[in-house]
Amino acid sequence: MRVVLGILDFGKIKSAKVSLGGFSVFIGNNNSGKTYVMQLLYGVMKNLSKYLSDTDLCAKYLQRLQQQAETGIITIDASSFGWMEQFLNAVLQKYKEQVVLDTFYEPIEIGQMDVRLTLEEDEHYEFLVYDPDHPEKYRNALFEQLSDKNKQTIEKMIRDQGIFPAYNKPCVLFQVCVSQHKKELVRISFCDSKKEIPSVLVRLVTDYFAADGFSGQLFLPASRTGLLMLYKEFFAAKTDEAVRLSVNGSLSVNESLYPKSKKMGITQPVYDFLRFMQTFSLNRNTSFNSDFVRFIEEHLIEGRILIDQRNQPVYQAQGAKQELPLYLSSSMINELMPVLYVLQSVEQPKYLIWDEIETSLHPQKQMELARLLSRMSNAGFLMAVSTHSDTMAAKINNLCLLSFSQLLNGKRAEILKQTGLSEADLFQEKIHVYQFEHDNAGRSFVRELEYDEVTGYQFTLFHDSVEKLFQETRLILE
Repeated sequence: MRVVLGILDFGKIKSAKVSLGGFSVFIGNNNSGKTYVMQLLYGVMKNLSKYLSDTDLCAKYLQRLQQQAETGIITIDASSFGWMEQFLNAVLQKYKEQVVLDTFYEPIEIGQMDVRLTLEEDEHYEFLVYDPDHPEKYRNALFEQLSDKNKQTIEKMIRDQGIFPAYNKPCVLFQVCVSQHKKELVRISFCDSKKEIPSVLVRLVTDYFAADGFSGQLFLPASRTGLLMLYKEFFAAKTDEAVRLSVNGSLSVNESLYPKSKKMGITQPVYDFLRFMQTFSLNRNTSFNSDFVRFIEEHLIEGRILIDQRNQPVYQAQGAKQELPLYLSSSMINELMPVLYVLQSVEQPKYLIWDEIETSLHPQKQMELARLLSRMSNAGFLMAVSTHSDTMAAKINNLCLLSFSQLLNGKRAEILKQTGLSEADLFQEKIHVYQFEHDNAGRSFVRELEYDEVTGYQFTLFHDSVEKLFQETRLILE
């Protein structure tokens, strides 16, 4: 399923349509609105889910889901997707200002937000519903098509009442994956009652909106080095201020523990990033990401980031015995440390939004980072990144040409060998490239660049700068 978020009249952004999911690259001049859009994407994914239970909107748009729930089986396919899209857009229209306020802590004007949902061919979702008032209804044709192992899992859950949350009348949704004529249980969800089923189903199907805290998405802001140097002092100062205000009676206890005021001076995505860094817990069992960690250590930082006896991160260069505190290490080390934390954290985000990825990286290191991005994308990481670097853009473009150009089929292996690349560096899925361009009034509109079989993506903003330098050099040398 593809989810495209549309934005109109938001800050400097006149219009934008951006895909959620996959791998997206944002390019554009400074002050063109890239960071605004990236943080809004974060805010929509994190904050929208709490508004999906709007009773009036559910009753208006999701009646079919409620009717299907009564039968014990729910099917969502292309024929029933239109009203789900209508529901999401009604929620966005009603709560768009609140979502912006939740994200930026400022009432930034926004004209419109909407989504477009597109299902892949033959993509659909099926759910079994266990309702304790009518326990026989889940035993239907879909249940009988499941494997014996899946049936036993469901039956055990129903027999063992201890697994249910402390609800008076819990309903359970068993999501079934349908692929190659096989039906397998893939996820189990709980509802307070049958009335909650429609909004829960919307969260499950539009999975990008179902993110919960750090396990859902993480925004890596620009100027990471400076933030990492100061984040402990920031939280110490905010804690002191919260305690002082709470003691003086200016804040309630909850407000002091969870400050959400523009007085913080940072947005919610940046605050959550700092919280992630402060509360990072090293997961020793990260074999799935060990190849990525090793790639960063060998190809980018040429060393390791360790945790010393004081529980502080330190850098150890390849072949060196001495460990250096991060403030004595290069800015490149500090810029990449959050990525290593993500790869080694207990709960990894499924959506990584990475602003100015090339910061403090030499062009050679930028090309290595492009390889890492491709590998992470192929492994299932959803990412949106921004860059000002023509080197980064050119390397990503070359990887796309090697990955998707039919013209290179006969000589792809030889090119990989000569360039020191491997099949692992090639993209498995097409990427989305968005160029932020100014109109005559100084506002920005976002244009998705089309992929060309011969030239790849035309990064015209970079081409114009390079051409201007070339003409300047020619004039000097004449």
